[in-house]
Amino acid sequence: GAFIGASMGDALGFITEFIRNRDDIRRLYRTEIIEDLTDWSRPTRVKGKLINLPLPRGTYSDDTQLTLATARGIAADGTFDVVSFSKLELPLWLHYALGAGSGTKAAARNLCTPTTAWHSNFYSTKYSQYVNSGGNGAAMRILPIALVSSKNPDRRATDVWRNAVVTHGHLRGIMGAILFADAIASLLDRPSSKFAWLDALIDRSSSYDVALPAVWSRVEEFHGWVSRWEAKVQQPFDQSLHITCVETTTQLQMVRKHIKDASHKEILSQLGCYARSTKGAGNSTVAAAILFLCRHQSIEEALVTVVNEIGIDTDTIGYFVGAMFGAYYGQANIPEHFANGVRDEGYISATSDWCYNVYIGTAETHNQFSYPTLGTVTIPKEGENLIDPASALSAKVTIPVLGEGTIVLDEQISDPHQNEAIIWKEISLSLGQSIHLQLTSRWDQRGIKPRNERESVNNTKVDESVMNSLLALDQYKDRVERSLFRGSVVLDVIRDMKFSKRDKALYNAFSTWLWTAIPTRDDTLLNSETTTENVETPVEQLELPEMQSGEEPAPRIKTDEA
Repeated sequence: GAFIGASMGDALGFITEFIRNRDDIRRLYRTEIIEDLTDWSRPTRVKGKLINLPLPRGTYSDDTQLTLATARGIAADGTFDVVSFSKLELPLWLHYALGAGSGTKAAARNLCTPTTAWHSNFYSTKYSQYVNSGGNGAAMRILPIALVSSKNPDRRATDVWRNAVVTHGHLRGIMGAILFADAIASLLDRPSSKFAWLDALIDRSSSYDVALPAVWSRVEEFHGWVSRWEAKVQQPFDQSLHITCVETTTQLQMVRKHIKDASHKEILSQLGCYARSTKGAGNSTVAAAILFLCRHQSIEEALVTVVNEIGIDTDTIGYFVGAMFGAYYGQANIPEHFANGVRDEGYISATSDWCYNVYIGTAETHNQFSYPTLGTVTIPKEGENLIDPASALSAKVTIPVLGEGTIVLDEQISDPHQNEAIIWKEISLSLGQSIHLQLTSRWDQRGIKPRNERESVNNTKVDESVMNSLLALDQYKDRVERSLFRGSVVLDVIRDMKFSKRDKALYNAFSTWLWTAIPTRDDTLLNSETTTENVETPVEQLELPEMQSGEEPAPRIKTDEA
């Protein structure tokens, strides 16, 4: 049930992840709250342009994508193949990622360099640094490791660390992955109550700073990784681990203490789940999921509450909540309309069954998935086409690493005035997973001439300049509507009309249309600073004081404070 619950929470929360207010929900989905899976479209930047990507009902995000990638890297004996995950899965994932965080994508790009190993991926870009990557991008993918190693805590801690440090170097991100794995493993032990389970988890987390290094130090690559980490951070690793351990335990204690006398909004605020700098932090988002598990008896009720809590990381917290409910209550307690509505439900269930067989020791001797030998497969660089963009609907294609598949969706999604077409294809892979690819193609490859090569409109009844203005107006209107009236797009259009075309009539016609067409209940749609890109916010290095004996683990929350 953990796999299906996780993917269900991910798919439901993916819809609302970047919803800015309830007016957006009303305008886009004609409802007050999101209660079920639905077809939808996601505004996404492709080569600097805002494109609406159509997504079918039950589409999941990078959370479930990388969970399945992690599962493929688990051998029949339960060990994790971190080399194939880092050098094959992640570089390929860049081509089909949905809703990916900037930190994980930066890490995956750096792994495309032949000399970068899984334990030396200390990337640094203009917007992201490895040692500042403390988001939940590692925790959201280690569910398979937690399941197959639930009875082997040392192997679990080792493989979670090996998986996490491939992309995340901040200890909040690593600690979140450890905490989530321990939470799932201990739920499978059928605790007497959720509160007894949480108490045991608090006790376990309080000794992470001692217990974890004792296990990790047995890994050959750990010592070199620590040396390089300390050189980058300029702080002793043991000290930083202790600080993060105290912070994580404090968060869990605060949830436990106020779980009955404060609203979930107050507790989420204390955890930093609304603040831009910490809303996606690894440890605090797992603590938030624990809150919802302990407060609700129904997975449906819990997930609807999570995904409609505007401003938090809805898809990943939903993923954590769904996984915890599935582990505790089992799949029988997941509503059928939810479970069957998730994309690739058959493949996800088969992967879950295989992990269960590994866990109980009855897995077949061969691995669930066989990777090609490193060096024998070429993965195109990000931005290059993974397959021929001219491949037609129903055509058979081959995806590097993942094998054969069939094109089941072939849609042109670029603006009509652009000379380069952007093609949106969905591939149904033979192994059971669906992936979406953004491909680029010249218009002539699609059987359509570029705008500057098209024959001019020949209409003797209409002046050519008027016809050109009407065509331009339609193109501008289409461009703005596709962007959901995004402010930056509107400004680009106005600048083009004013300074390039210098067409006053066109400008007046567009202004009149915009005045009547723009949604009246959502002034924030013209906020040009709002981003639609999923950013895994870098987390600053922690500098928390040590807790003193007898000190309150967290400030008490007053129930009358909103």
